[in-house]
Amino acid sequence: MPDWKKFRRKIGDLWPWITASAAVVASHWFAVSAHEVLTHHLPSFVGIYSNLVIFSVILVIAIGLLYWVRNYFFRPRTTGMKTVKAPQRKHLVIFLSRLTVASWVVDGVANFFAEVIKENRKKGKNKLEEDIESFNPVKKKMIEEAKAKKENLRLWSWEQPLRAIAHHLPVLKTVTIVCSIDTIKDVELFYRMLKTNYKDCLAGIEIDYLLIEDGSPVLVPAGAMSTDIYSGFEFSGFDEICDGLFFLVKKLHERYDAKESQIMIDFTGGKSVVPAVAAAFTINRPIQNEYVDTDPNWEVLGYDLVMGTSKAKEVM
Repeated sequence: MPDWKKFRRKIGDLWPWITASAAVVASHWFAVSAHEVLTHHLPSFVGIYSNLVIFSVILVIAIGLLYWVRNYFFRPRTTGMKTVKAPQRKHLVIFLSRLTVASWVVDGVANFFAEVIKENRKKGKNKLEEDIESFNPVKKKMIEEAKAKKENLRLWSWEQPLRAIAHHLPVLKTVTIVCSIDTIKDVELFYRMLKTNYKDCLAGIEIDYLLIEDGSPVLVPAGAMSTDIYSGFEFSGFDEICDGLFFLVKKLHERYDAKESQIMIDFTGGKSVVPAVAAAFTINRPIQNEYVDTDPNWEVLGYDLVMGTSKAKEVM
């Protein structure tokens, strides 16, 4: 990290204490001026009153700044975690899982889902939400048949990200796909699968990849990627993923004016460490996590921390 960035971070750490010191000094000035006004009613009152006004303004500003940085002094404490239906948000972050390798998966789509797409297109249905809704009874029937025959259920790993996208589609503005060392090989196929089947309903939605270039995270527009230049994240690397998420939040703000309260992180496709990183990353922040349930209801569940003090503050 450059020296000036380290210096800026140290100043940022000291800022609450600088503000508190300014409040104490301003309080003293205010008290002295007020005492002079109350005890000396002489012709020189104009200068005295002007001092009172100036120091009063400084005191009000200092108190306001102290309130603004209150979370640095009184950190919200976690009192629990709640599970709710995930709210729809404009900016969705997905950890892409490795594509299921099987004879029944063609061009990234499982044959049983491809049949649903085919039938819906005949009926004039071309929306992702409609395909998901039509697929649900098919999936339930598959589960029942697998149980009856005591066979393993055929699992298509890209079903969950499609359900996540469908959930947020009414308000969705961007989708960021986080790639691992393994899934970077599949991400272009995933993107083509989306564009081939859902070009119309994804119109106007920006799709990007979160990748690594020369050891640093980078946000790349979908369809403009070369695996020779970029690499994926190690999904078992806590620090690497956390650094990538910090970078991503700043980039979403710079590129799309995204607020943290508009960002949702879906950790369904990540390894075991990804949910832990997502949970730790969103502590004291308006960003929220979600998980696509694999039970027959297939709800998109949001996970949020219950804080014991004031509302979490954005840091952008």
